[in-house]
Amino acid sequence: LLLPIIVIRKSTEPPHFMEQLHCEIPADYSWAASEDEALQIILEKPISIILFEVSPKDTAWFQFSKNLRASSHSSLLFELFLLPPHYEGERPCHMEAKHWVDFVDAPWNSEILIQKMKAFLHFKDCHEKLGYQEDYNRSLRSQLVQVVQYDPLTGLPNRKQFLNYLGGALAGANRRKEVLALLFLDLDHFKHINDHFGHSVGDHLLQCVAERLSKNIRTDDKVARIGGDEFVIILNQLDSAEDAGTFAEKLLAILAKPYLLEQQEVFVSCSMGIVTYPHGAANTTSLMASVETALFHAKSHGRN
Repeated sequence: LLLPIIVIRKSTEPPHFMEQLHCEIPADYSWAASEDEALQIILEKPISIILFEVSPKDTAWFQFSKNLRASSHSSLLFELFLLPPHYEGERPCHMEAKHWVDFVDAPWNSEILIQKMKAFLHFKDCHEKLGYQEDYNRSLRSQLVQVVQYDPLTGLPNRKQFLNYLGGALAGANRRKEVLALLFLDLDHFKHINDHFGHSVGDHLLQCVAERLSKNIRTDDKVARIGGDEFVIILNQLDSAEDAGTFAEKLLAILAKPYLLEQQEVFVSCSMGIVTYPHGAANTTSLMASVETALFHAKSHGRN
């Protein structure tokens, strides 16, 4: 008996990843373009996975998801939202005992999408073998945490986990009366890399950037990928705000070294915004707003 999966999208054309999805995850795929159609399928079949294609202006599916979680739906359920390009709205991501919600940013990388689905199916299989016991073993918990809190492409903490880190770092800096800095960077003209070499090479570049960032920060600092080609770094326990600028210059020089892509040396520059605490912002919200403004300023003044 094939696993029932719903794909919810307005277009009648199948998304580009469906052929690979069929090969990697054989299932009973159903299509729905409206809430009524989706509900009808859910009533007829024990749905385990729902793929939502979200349009830029249509957020009704987020409410549909919340309503479904609040209902008496008793099966294990994984809802995966496929977000549109340049999306700046809600990014649902949480895990409950019988309900997972996650997202994939555009462009939808089929390998990441399939990896997330397989992780859930592995959890579902283990859960069923354990007789639906709530206290599943520690190794399974670790796998769930990895999926929910970390970026599957780079292995770095994701946006949700980063914001948890930032809150704790600010509390520590305030308690110890120390200087903290937040660096926000993205790759200049990353779209050109994807367009010229393809998305798989673009993904490899992001992995290389993540590796360089991870190897060149101190033990107490944190680096995360919060979406697309955007990375953030928390610099803890600085002697002064000027130390952040010195570190940023060294980091930009490291990232500017060539990358080997498709047997070619490719040079990629970065733009970076920096804000310090307590000088530049007073809390998590204002710190994020300030560093995003700083990055925009850097990009509008010639990038790099």
